[in-house]
Amino acid sequence: MRPDAVRGAGTLVRSWKVSHRARLYTKAHRSFSSTSKPHQSGPSIQAAPTSGSSSGVSSNGSSSTASTSKSSSAATATSSSSSSSSPASGSAAAKSKGPPSVARRRNTDLALIISGGLGLSALLFYNIRTKEPSTSASLSTLSPSSKSFTLPIQTSSGLQLRTIQMLAPAKINELLTANERTYSVTRPGNPLYRYDINSVASNPTCEDAQAFTIFEHEGTDYILASVFDGHSGFWTSRLMAENLEKYIARELFEVLRGGYKSLNVSGNSWWDWLWQMGTKKPEMPSSIISEQIPSQQGSSSAPQNDRTTILPQALRTAFNLADRDLIQPPMAYLKSLEAGSKSSPLQLTDEQRRHGLSLLQPALSGSCAISVLLDTSSSNLYVALAGDSRAVMGTFDPETKKWKVDVLSEDQTGRNLKEVERMRKEHPKNEEETVIMRGRVLGGLEPTRSFGDGKYKFPLNMQEKLIAAFKPSTSRTAPPSLYKTPPYVTADPVVSVTSLANSSSSPADSLGQSGNVTPLAPAVDTSSTPASTSTGVGKRFIVLATDGLYDCLSSEEVVALVAGHLDGLKGDKSRTEVLGRLQESQAASLVSPHKPREDKEKGKRFTFEDQNLGTHLVRNALGGAQREHVSALLSIPPPYSRRYRDDITVNVLLLGDGPTQTGEGTTDEKLLPGVTRVYTQPARSKL
Repeated sequence: MRPDAVRGAGTLVRSWKVSHRARLYTKAHRSFSSTSKPHQSGPSIQAAPTSGSSSGVSSNGSSSTASTSKSSSAATATSSSSSSSSPASGSAAAKSKGPPSVARRRNTDLALIISGGLGLSALLFYNIRTKEPSTSASLSTLSPSSKSFTLPIQTSSGLQLRTIQMLAPAKINELLTANERTYSVTRPGNPLYRYDINSVASNPTCEDAQAFTIFEHEGTDYILASVFDGHSGFWTSRLMAENLEKYIARELFEVLRGGYKSLNVSGNSWWDWLWQMGTKKPEMPSSIISEQIPSQQGSSSAPQNDRTTILPQALRTAFNLADRDLIQPPMAYLKSLEAGSKSSPLQLTDEQRRHGLSLLQPALSGSCAISVLLDTSSSNLYVALAGDSRAVMGTFDPETKKWKVDVLSEDQTGRNLKEVERMRKEHPKNEEETVIMRGRVLGGLEPTRSFGDGKYKFPLNMQEKLIAAFKPSTSRTAPPSLYKTPPYVTADPVVSVTSLANSSSSPADSLGQSGNVTPLAPAVDTSSTPASTSTGVGKRFIVLATDGLYDCLSSEEVVALVAGHLDGLKGDKSRTEVLGRLQESQAASLVSPHKPREDKEKGKRFTFEDQNLGTHLVRNALGGAQREHVSALLSIPPPYSRRYRDDITVNVLLLGDGPTQTGEGTTDEKLLPGVTRVYTQPARSKL
């Protein structure tokens, strides 16, 4: 009898193997069969009926047959079997009722499946109807006629959809051109004839900054241009834009007068030395000696006439000194307060806290920086980079009639294998896998070099003391969880040297120092005559930009867009047509977190409608000829816009024999003995 019961259970499994409930039921039934009067041979064992028939086996070998109709239920089979069994088996069956019918379970399963399907369909329909309202398009389905679009916005109650109204075209142009400036330079022996800048914010307050100046020493110009990409606030980038050039000027002066020996980076601030020289001291915090920041002696053993060796060291020293004067002041001020206080814990007045906070904010926030220094006497270009901003150069080749792309810097992030190797060597072996995680310093900061960012530089336990004392409002002040052996980030830049004299054209023609050159109209002229066919105008240019530009455009695209502008292109052009002006380049092979995705490059169309080269690049970075995308990205209000675009700052330097221009004059300021700081005024703010 027991084998018959097992075979009946096996039939059930084969019939309902697609149902998990049926399998569970079979296990339960086997348990029921084995535990119902196990020591008696007489009790009847009711097998689960199969589809189409029901049979029961009695203890005395007689069987009772139930109805053979397909509509007969298992309950009928059970009742028939019970009536033909012995009283003993009847009482056993009464004590243990058989399992529920398979047909009933099947109906229940079908009802649950249908109900779940209807509920899921209703939910999907509701979500689709919510995401695609009839009056608004999504950001990916914009058309020129779109008046609004929807965006997912993270709120305190979760992700919600918000409808964004498109700004009017006039307002879009106003946002694009509000900060554009064009400067003209008309100085003897200076190859720079035009300088365009622009900055478009995404954060509520733009965290980018830029600086430009010309130093003159014994009749020779030294052009200095810098771009600063701030993060976690604007304090560091603005302070560096105002003061880094002064650090560079001091180091430059030491090089030019001979016998160069840089200051000890852990020593007193060079502002003390500058003050003794009788020069006005700027509003830059002074610092004191600190055991926490390692000494970096910058004395040079190179020959004094070898500036290609000395100037890179001078730039490195200037960067490190400036960063020291950011990081040390809040620590020094806190120590002085603790030394003069008799109370514990430390009690500060409002004025003391405000002053401490003014020192702490530039140290806690951070800024990448890239500076180019052009020595017009030697035609050498020095590029100093700390972070992930980038400098590119375009040079016209008169033989091939195409433009050459030179990438003058290499992004310094956790995705740069050179930076990863450097940081692993600077920290203990047990931190080898944690100094860079997910391409970021300790899993948090993307650039590996920057000004400020004290949370990656302060000594252990110092940051907590500074936060407790001066109470900054920002919430991102806690040190990283794996913070063990600071500093993890440095402002020591990587400096490269490029000779602009090494080109297919002579230095006189390319740099505009001498020679008879007949220039064409300036690049801002509406003439269709290509500027690059001239031996002078449009010969070479340099673009400095923050990573917000390179998130959207490749280095080749940046060069091609400026080259096309100088060549006189107008209107909308395909990406293929614009890039066709370039020579073969290896720039695309560089490992960079800001290399645009290839799928986004397909189908790109650019536009040539702006006169300012900075505005021209920003517009094309945001969408170019796809004007609805430009409008949409600029219509998203901060802080939500930060998810879709970064602050963008662009500086473009045009080198060559420019057209005869009359600027609005210059202002000279004696910065150091023998060094004059020249401020070139805008020729026209709007061309």
